[in-house]
Amino acid sequence: MSTELQSAMNAANEVDRIKKELDDLDQKRKVIEDLKANRKAPVVMLEAMTRLVIEKRMWFTSFSEKGTAITIKGIALDNKTVADFMGQLERSGLFSTVNLDNLKQETFKNNLNLKQFDITCNKALPQKTVEPKANAS
Repeated sequence: MSTELQSAMNAANEVDRIKKELDDLDQKRKVIEDLKANRKAPVVMLEAMTRLVIEKRMWFTSFSEKGTAITIKGIALDNKTVADFMGQLERSGLFSTVNLDNLKQETFKNNLNLKQFDITCNKALPQKTVEPKANAS
């Protein structure tokens, strides 16, 4: 092999190596950008839930998020409160496919009859956020 050909092959190999390194760096940059963009997501979701809760008429007992699926469990004074909360979830623009999976009456301390509920929904791409009414009942 001539030295010119060998030199060209070495240069081509070096270009391929640099391209691979640039691709690796680009992938790492994208991962860092995704992490930065998503690091505030749990805080934003919790803040949204705080705005949507019907004050003094319902309480969350658990909240979980798996991918885009959200599960909300809680206790409410009555069926209407649960229905109003579900409506607020739908109107918020933050959630889609809001479903009531379970609603049952439970007796708590002092013979207090409350509604225990399980709601599932999906995170939606935010479009237009509607502020919930304060103290809806």
